[in-house]
Amino acid sequence: RHISKAYFKTIIFSLCYPLVGILFSSEAEGNPHTLNERNVDPCNNYQTLSETWRNVNQQNDGNSNQCDRHMNGEWYRFGGAAGDRMPIQRPPSDYRCGADAPMWLNGAHPSVADGVVSRQACAYFMNNPCSMSKTIQVKACSGGFYVYQLPSIGGCSYVYCGDIDECMTNSGGCSHQCVNTPGSYHCACPDDELALGPDGHFCTVHGVAVDCTNEYMQVELPRDTVGNLDSRHLHWEPDQRCGATSNGTHIRLRTGLYDCGTQVEFTPDDVIFSNRIVTHGNYTAMLDGVITRGGDVDIPVRCVYPRKELVHISFQPAVRTLNFTERGVGALTLRLDAFPTQQFLQPYEEADFPLSMALRSDMFLQLQAEGHQQDGELSVLAETCMATPSMNPNDQQQYVLVENGCPKDATFHSFSSPNPAVQRFGFQVFRFVDDQPVVYVHCEVVVCNASDPTSRCAQGCVNNARSKRALPMTGRHFISQGPLLYHGKVEKGRGPVTSGLLAVGGFLCGVLLMAVGVAIRRRQQRPLYRAVPTTDSE
Repeated sequence: RHISKAYFKTIIFSLCYPLVGILFSSEAEGNPHTLNERNVDPCNNYQTLSETWRNVNQQNDGNSNQCDRHMNGEWYRFGGAAGDRMPIQRPPSDYRCGADAPMWLNGAHPSVADGVVSRQACAYFMNNPCSMSKTIQVKACSGGFYVYQLPSIGGCSYVYCGDIDECMTNSGGCSHQCVNTPGSYHCACPDDELALGPDGHFCTVHGVAVDCTNEYMQVELPRDTVGNLDSRHLHWEPDQRCGATSNGTHIRLRTGLYDCGTQVEFTPDDVIFSNRIVTHGNYTAMLDGVITRGGDVDIPVRCVYPRKELVHISFQPAVRTLNFTERGVGALTLRLDAFPTQQFLQPYEEADFPLSMALRSDMFLQLQAEGHQQDGELSVLAETCMATPSMNPNDQQQYVLVENGCPKDATFHSFSSPNPAVQRFGFQVFRFVDDQPVVYVHCEVVVCNASDPTSRCAQGCVNNARSKRALPMTGRHFISQGPLLYHGKVEKGRGPVTSGLLAVGGFLCGVLLMAVGVAIRRRQQRPLYRAVPTTDSE
């Protein structure tokens, strides 16, 4: 009967590993390459283990033949794809790190002050977390890494594993505790009363409500959450003037997104506003609440607003604003208004819709991040715009107006804006050459950090596709609204229509991170408009 190589190795290995341990456990683990004999700081004299297969997250089918019997007490540092240290928890299974029996560090890493310490390295095999062990030396270096003096294991298939400690970078994004695990990590909360929120990173308390709007963030705490603390002692950090109010059962704190020391952070996907609720510096009374630290309240709060998404939403005449909520955390509002002139003085009102415009007449649009025009923190960019005869932005019949921030239609014009959170542009009303009755304009809108000179918004028109791909932006928002009607007249002073897709126009409408489109209809009688069902295509 055929027996697989991996199964055969398991039988032989399970029979032989005790013998291997006996043969090599007497090997001079305090081998001639000791720290004293070398008289050299191993933090400055080590070899690097960087093989991808050495990482504890790398599994194999039992046919890998890697082993570390060539080692002889040299000092090593883990780096690159191998990780940055040895895992301090047993691997999830055997057949990892390029070997049958992966080796892990059975003990905590030392501090810099500890100097060189002895630790046990265990081999995990067949559900035995320490089927064989070796004594190794470990030292923490001031540069933020560890070095290991690794003796020869003597037999195969044993390998010293590496692991990446995600908790070393910004505590893994955890609000309280970060726990590193082989090949991964997770966040934890220090008190039983605390529980991880939906994002798996922030600890929260039952009954605490965070409200993120386009203008402010607000926190409501149950009164018993902070024990006997007087609400007057609570405030946003660092401004003690930004205090709390109480109605007897709950304590409320509210701050504008740019007030009370609130910090703004930009990630590839989100705009994050964060602050902390703390007690006055002179308040030292002990508290009974569950979110106290040494007698002080310390509550990190953040509101997360996605920068780009892809959604479809129903439209009604003159609905120019879209609000959306991401992960139940926050809502950011962008709006796109239509104006009759390029002075952008007064937008069309709801009663003006549906708009009736002549072909080749000019449509002027203003995109803005609502509520953020004065602070100067956010900027916006209509990155891509296309026209289609349907609500589907991927319709095979389409006409590109803007691509990578660059106008592709001769009638598209940009106008100066009062601040980075506003973008103004215009184009001529058009129709499809085959007399399609409806035209939709879809635009992708990006929200950026206005102070970042390298952001996608600051780049504007990017003809080099490689530069665009280098920016880690994902997701889009689409909204359809309007409608815009065209009539048979041609604006005076305009030439005849000649292109296959008559030059761009239509009514580009509202958005929140991906703006869109408008209906153009040609009928003698007043057309009937019906809502388009809302769908989320992310």
